[in-house]
Amino acid sequence: MTPHGRRTWAWLTSAALVGSGLLAVLGVAARAADPSAETYRRPADGVYHLEGFGYGHGRGMSQWGARGAASLGVGYQEILRTYYPGTVPGAQPSRSLRVRLTGDDGVLEVLPDVAAGLRVAVGDADDAGGGAVLPERLGSCGVTRWRIEAVEPGLRLEGRVCGTWIPQPVDGRLTVSGPVTFATDAGRVRVVLGEDLVRTYRGTVGVAVDAVGIARTVNTVELEDYLRSVVPAEMPAGWPPDALRAQTVASRTYAVFDAATPGSISDTCDSTSCQVYRGVADHHPDGTLRARHEWDGTDEAVAATAGEILTYRGRPAFTQFSAANGGRSVAHPDHPYLPERDDPWDAVVANPATAWTRDVTVERLEASWPAIGRLEELRVRSRSSGGTWGGRVDSVRLEGSRGGVTLTGGAFRTELGLRSAWWHPRSDSGDTGSTGSTTTTATTSDGPTGPDVRRPGSTPPTFDARLVQPWDAEPSLQVMQRIRAGSSAAVAVSGLSAGTVAEVQMLPHSARSWQDAVRVVAGRDGRAQGKITVRTTSYLRVVAGGTVSDPVKVAATVRPTLTATSHRRGRVLVTIRLTPNLAGVPVQVFRVGDGGARTLVATVRTPRGHGRAGTTLRGQRSGARIRLVAVPLVGPQRRGVDSTVVPIRVR
Repeated sequence: MTPHGRRTWAWLTSAALVGSGLLAVLGVAARAADPSAETYRRPADGVYHLEGFGYGHGRGMSQWGARGAASLGVGYQEILRTYYPGTVPGAQPSRSLRVRLTGDDGVLEVLPDVAAGLRVAVGDADDAGGGAVLPERLGSCGVTRWRIEAVEPGLRLEGRVCGTWIPQPVDGRLTVSGPVTFATDAGRVRVVLGEDLVRTYRGTVGVAVDAVGIARTVNTVELEDYLRSVVPAEMPAGWPPDALRAQTVASRTYAVFDAATPGSISDTCDSTSCQVYRGVADHHPDGTLRARHEWDGTDEAVAATAGEILTYRGRPAFTQFSAANGGRSVAHPDHPYLPERDDPWDAVVANPATAWTRDVTVERLEASWPAIGRLEELRVRSRSSGGTWGGRVDSVRLEGSRGGVTLTGGAFRTELGLRSAWWHPRSDSGDTGSTGSTTTTATTSDGPTGPDVRRPGSTPPTFDARLVQPWDAEPSLQVMQRIRAGSSAAVAVSGLSAGTVAEVQMLPHSARSWQDAVRVVAGRDGRAQGKITVRTTSYLRVVAGGTVSDPVKVAATVRPTLTATSHRRGRVLVTIRLTPNLAGVPVQVFRVGDGGARTLVATVRTPRGHGRAGTTLRGQRSGARIRLVAVPLVGPQRRGVDSTVVPIRVR
């Protein structure tokens, strides 16, 4: 999420999912009594069956609620007044917006455009209008691509000529400090995002180096043109006009609010951490269309509300929104126009976001928080916002055989990919201990109100298939379930719409945030394939548009090799090498007795940079014959493959 804690449209996704919420652990401590908590012991079947309400953080406008209100004939201005009480309409003069393209850091590659006159300039994007026109040919070959690459000590322009990248001067210099910007007379730039993916952006596209020295790709575009791509990415273009207009004003206001933060090379970004922005369209390198990102319905909404924003005390409001609030919104402590309130519109139209279910295995919990050991119970310590079950989860504690860990509700939700923090384990999710004054039944009457409200346990909601957009897909992922660590593995993604760009993300066992592993593009059958390298046991998932698949566990084998050398005075030098070369892995060294019993004699950790570690065993009895074995602590169970048992005679 952004520093402001934003949402995503119908499904909360990645860049939001891998943020600082994963680190919001309040501490690991010994078990303490908490009589007011809801306690759910380890289920006999090893699965907590969760049911919940809402999708996203629940603050501000519910997008499904806006659609429901519009279907009842409510105008967009009334929708906005209801979801952002206390704000007043304001006017935003025409301005440009600097959008960071988060998936294209490091190297910006563009296609030449002879007809549009591709130019390059050093300086801010506004200066690109006076830049130098790039040549069609260099020597005997035509230029097939141009790129800006980060090098020491700055940025360098290169052209692809006869299959080779050739550096070219900009303003008479081969290396400049930047920013360096591409522009065309047509006002559009074609950016290469993959071997078979070219995305067209309005405005200019360039590279700037941020305060910590990282090269970032930035698209400078007029605010109203930016909204032509953002609004259909945030809300289906086929929804009622007043819902689209409400979304447009909220998105415009949000962008202006974001841009008010000074001192950055960009005003906002293109991911769910800000607002989803995909430019004009995607094409194959030969120019054939893959997917369009601007639509007539949302273009009309942008034009009809041109310049309209919401203000509070004379400043742009923080117009947060989420897919659905489950019938009750969440208050923001810093913004009084984002109150806690019942929402009768959220379920006017049956939808897949108002109510949901999710199974969470104890293995998944133990893998995410290995310090607890074997999970014994899950405890919901506090809730807020009111409604069914007492509202959204604020604090969770997991108790295990080796201790416990306390988490914020947001951290727990983010780690597990739950649709919201408003959830409750069903009664078949293990024994329930004392719940204090908290209601834990799924039939509490103070939940969402309004027509056709869906509560957990009711018939699953359906929605109009004609409104399904590419980001409404339900992606799934398949991969070999056990592979050799460090080797390549093929992943197959399905359940996408043709042309959808998806990211396969990886969560290694020792990591606390998801990492992009490979980008794939769905073919006409909605399928895509890619290759990843799994260095240790990990979880994989697919992020496509606003949709996140369930995680898939991939068990990878890490093999240790132990060597031992005896020195004088009972000292034995032990060296351990891991395959692959994993850094930061704890490795235990055991002495193996005649009957096979093991005694721990040392624990080492492979240093950063390579997977080799060493230690010296002292005080071994001279003349003794001992046997040693190494065990790396990897994977969710913190138990790897044993090395070969090595015998040695102590000198």
